[in-house]
Amino acid sequence: MMSQMVGMLLWNQPFWNHRNFFRFHTFIKRFMRYVIIPVAVLVISCNNHNSAKEKSSKTDTIQIGDTVAEIIDIPMPSPHYDFEKHDDINVFMSDLAAAFVSSDSTTISGMMHFPFKDDWIRFITAGNTPLKKGTPDLNCIDSVDFLTKYRIIFAKQIATPVRNKVFRGHDKNSNGEAMDLIEEGEYVIEGEYDGVRAYGLAIKKFNGKYKIYRTAFSS
Repeated sequence: MMSQMVGMLLWNQPFWNHRNFFRFHTFIKRFMRYVIIPVAVLVISCNNHNSAKEKSSKTDTIQIGDTVAEIIDIPMPSPHYDFEKHDDINVFMSDLAAAFVSSDSTTISGMMHFPFKDDWIRFITAGNTPLKKGTPDLNCIDSVDFLTKYRIIFAKQIATPVRNKVFRGHDKNSNGEAMDLIEEGEYVIEGEYDGVRAYGLAIKKFNGKYKIYRTAFSS
């Protein structure tokens, strides 16, 4: 049909009569429906697919010598916390360890009791002993105050026992000569002394849920 139309045009034969115009119009409609539109849809679909792939993964490159390596940034899943089961010290410690490893200071602030008390400051100043220069004050009025001191409260001197969920309960063998640093029903995460101050955290229940409420250490 197309060759006939071209031939008619080349040989100056009458073409734009009613019948040929109708045939040409029908040809154009079918060409658009069965060729142009499907191709356009396929192209748009391919472009959208490639765009989605680019957005789904963030990549970066790093050059090592003459080699350029591609680094794919894969988001890590957030840890699951069982806040409703924080009446169980083992669940509480597991959630604390998970939040600490994930540097989730906001979640840890919800596991604190405020005001949080720094007994080291009280212990030292009670005997009129001056604090050593640079001694950090870990008292926290609220969660906002805590977040500014988070890295000091959870310093490297206490990082290992927190990460490994190492804690103990009240020492029932304590006597009048050597009282334990926590009360019965409480737990303690014992840290280290860094030459300036001691680190440790005491835990007990508030409204049926365990909370970290003060520093704790052996004198």
